[in-house]
Amino acid sequence: MVLLIILVAATVLARLVGQLGVLPLREWHGATRVGLAVMFCVTGGAHFTGMRADMIRMVPPVVPNPGFMVTLTGICEILGGIGLLVPRTRHVAAGALIVLLMAVLPANIHAALSGITFQGAPAIPLVPRIALQVVLIGFLWWAGRMSISGPYPLRVWPIFLPVALLLISGAAAATPIVLLDSRTAGFVGQTQQGPLDQPVLVDSYAQFTATFGASTSGLANPYLAPSVAAYFVNGGQRLYIVRVPGADDVSLIGSDGGVPGARTGLQALRDIAEVAMVAIPGATSQGVQAALIVHCESVGNRFAILDPVSATDMDAVLAQRAALSTTNGFAALYFPWVQAAPAGVSLLLPPSGFVAGVVARTSPPTAATGTVNSGSSVSLALNTTQQSQLASVNINPIRYFVGQGVQVWGARTLASSTDWRYLAVRREGSGIAASIQAGTAWCLQESNDETLWAQLRTDGTNFLQGLYSAGWFKGSTPSQAYFMKCDATTMTAQDIAEGRTIMLVGFAPITAGEFIILSIVQQRASTASVTPGRPLLTLSTPRPNPFTARTTIAFDMPSTAAVTLRILDVTGRVVRTLAAGEGMASGRHDQVWDGRDDTGGGVAAGVYLVRLEAGGRVLTQRVSIMR
Repeated sequence: MVLLIILVAATVLARLVGQLGVLPLREWHGATRVGLAVMFCVTGGAHFTGMRADMIRMVPPVVPNPGFMVTLTGICEILGGIGLLVPRTRHVAAGALIVLLMAVLPANIHAALSGITFQGAPAIPLVPRIALQVVLIGFLWWAGRMSISGPYPLRVWPIFLPVALLLISGAAAATPIVLLDSRTAGFVGQTQQGPLDQPVLVDSYAQFTATFGASTSGLANPYLAPSVAAYFVNGGQRLYIVRVPGADDVSLIGSDGGVPGARTGLQALRDIAEVAMVAIPGATSQGVQAALIVHCESVGNRFAILDPVSATDMDAVLAQRAALSTTNGFAALYFPWVQAAPAGVSLLLPPSGFVAGVVARTSPPTAATGTVNSGSSVSLALNTTQQSQLASVNINPIRYFVGQGVQVWGARTLASSTDWRYLAVRREGSGIAASIQAGTAWCLQESNDETLWAQLRTDGTNFLQGLYSAGWFKGSTPSQAYFMKCDATTMTAQDIAEGRTIMLVGFAPITAGEFIILSIVQQRASTASVTPGRPLLTLSTPRPNPFTARTTIAFDMPSTAAVTLRILDVTGRVVRTLAAGEGMASGRHDQVWDGRDDTGGGVAAGVYLVRLEAGGRVLTQRVSIMR
């Protein structure tokens, strides 16, 4: 409500000046015009400052050239504000600003329903935003001494109305691909208690100890519990734990039974699509670390954080590095260990838990470096020469500096390809691919033809444009920053016949020299293009109740299967789990979401993603919650 504060403060100040003898400001009409002029000049000027990128993202995708629209509205606000101060133009200025406030309503609807952030904070919810605009229109009408039969600008509203309705419907109908969360971690290891070989979500160290206990006495690998504490104290928020019966390679790596619920050890994390990084704290055998890399490469949306084989022997760690390989950067290795007290007792700990927390508190394209909270020293104080030697083979050093504490001093992967050398680029690529994969899953229920491809290109381009505006890519123009292709050149006739829809996405990372190319494949279950209306699994469009917070989610199961049904926000964060691996019979099922999150609190108005996982398939639908 900064706008109201500016308006009221400037109006009151102008009124006080009027009391000192400035005649035009001795009445409230004149003082209010000054307040409105100041407010619109401030907001208009914001269109050309650091807020500009956020404003461009607020423009609905149906509006061409959003940058020009932001420039135009900024100029109009400034000119309108100045016009309010001139007696001969105040009527025209007030009328024009009223029309302008009506014209930007679609942008506010789009920002609220799409969950767009503004200067790092969520946009004002839709209802308060509309209420604010109604208040401003009332002030303009009153301060400008308007009337229905008055100045001509008010007579243009019937012309504007159909345009506004078109833009509003376009904003409401927009189905943007949402950026999935890239901060959720998965850890595997030993604890004294808790369920075995099942991914369990914890959102605090206290919740972890309540389920798995804090004691590490008698465990062959005692590092999971303190690493969990290190994760949360360094900024982690969501963590899946897989408890295993032993510290041997077989228990840690686990087995893949092929379906959710039939996997053990590390393989159990395959069942959790939202995991973006994995670690087995303290496990440094070549077999386990190779399995971590293979796991991440095969799943495709996560990377492994690897601990060094020794806390102090750099030669041993260099030999460890030589035995590890990942072409596309699905793993990162850190050295040395960290002396810290994340749970209150000072211990020498492997770095993976700390690093996972540092990664979780940063978002791409920011490098995952910085202070290690609770760290007091490191097991080996590296000098500049040693740091350079580690960096030359892409081992990330952890250093201690007097006055700065323990610092993660590198953010490189073990990639043999220079494209994926940096962890920020790996996170960008995984996040983009996973988000487009999830956000276009609906295409599996459509005919694989040019009509579908055009819609996918539009959705993908809008998504990438949002990332470009947020500073993810380099390039002075969108064409230099990214591309989205889905047409007859990205798939062969055989691909189409076998039910594959293939999208090619390219982006120019800030830290890389050339475009990174991603191939995203949506594979239909049958060997031919799926006939619309006859999918193996159907998730219907959610049906919100306009009078309550309840939303009905309907889906049809072709056969009995384990079902996971979650509600995600636009960042990809899970806000509510309605079913987690619950066995359900074939047929139609109706689930009701009461509009609350997992803590019981009501969610804000906006767009949410319904994600259904069953029978090895993932379907998504969007639902708009109005309050």
